[in-house]
Amino acid sequence: MSDQTGAEFNFDFWRNCEPRRSTYPACRAVITARYFNKEHAMLEAIQKGYYLLAKNPSNADDLLSFAQQVGIDTNEFLQLFGCDLLNQEFQQELQFVQQLPVHGFPSLVLYYQNQYYAIAINYTNADDVITRIRDVLTQS
Repeated sequence: MSDQTGAEFNFDFWRNCEPRRSTYPACRAVITARYFNKEHAMLEAIQKGYYLLAKNPSNADDLLSFAQQVGIDTNEFLQLFGCDLLNQEFQQELQFVQQLPVHGFPSLVLYYQNQYYAIAINYTNADDVITRIRDVLTQS
């Protein structure tokens, strides 16, 4: 996969971690970071931790470490991460995603003229993706 995408991977994750399939803790951590204006930084920290450092984004300790790395007070992060308000926001986002034309992750969805369009992703040819987007824009 690295050859095709140019992305770096550290496969030690599969040797050093107990893999879990739930992305919910990481998603909740990103939503939590949003309240501190650190959403993108948290997303990057989680991705780097997973892909390069063999950290498990399903583990609370790793998520807390990522929060600290991006400059979020760990006590404030923990308090918000576990509160009802965050649970409600997470559930609302899940409901929203379920309404989109998404059948897997990652996905690319174009919102244009009050409609959502699934755009097939070609990781090795950006021009292909741009063409698909242009097709939607010109057919609508």
